[in-house]
Amino acid sequence: MRLVGAERVGNVAFDAIYRENVDGVFGFLCRRVGAQAAQDLTAETFCRAFAAYSRYEDRGLPERAWLFRIAYNLVVGESRRRRPELIPLDERLLVADSLIESGQDGEAQYSRGRIAEALSVLASLPTRQRSVIELRFLQELTVAETAVVLDSNEDAVRALTYRALRALRAAYSERQAHRDGVVS
Repeated sequence: MRLVGAERVGNVAFDAIYRENVDGVFGFLCRRVGAQAAQDLTAETFCRAFAAYSRYEDRGLPERAWLFRIAYNLVVGESRRRRPELIPLDERLLVADSLIESGQDGEAQYSRGRIAEALSVLASLPTRQRSVIELRFLQELTVAETAVVLDSNEDAVRALTYRALRALRAAYSERQAHRDGVVS
């Protein structure tokens, strides 16, 4: 259990957790629901986390797994309430710009258009496959942390990651072939 003690200690500790994780949570949500909705869901994620912080139990994983689980549940709840929509290209380009600026693009020097295309291909994957790719490779969560977020076990996350990467490669190859005018 985290040191919570006095309210002041809890607020200071939570403030550090917020500062360390707000950009990652926002980025995850932005790729799922677009920038506008991501702002609201990021605020809701941290409001819920703050309200539950005194009950948080340290199970050996960073708090970020707990925060991403809250954010993931909000996205799932949001998608159940309304029909999921594709994120417009201009919002995907904003995400691409933020990836380039923050260095979260794996230090590679991809063009804005290529990142937007990759995000578009990623968005075409089924929800759980897209989630595992985002959590493992864009947010850099471990297999154990991803299992917590997806309410799964580590073996299932490894298998899902393998299937998601295969599907991502296939979707990207198909798009590449279509762009190059090759019909399969």
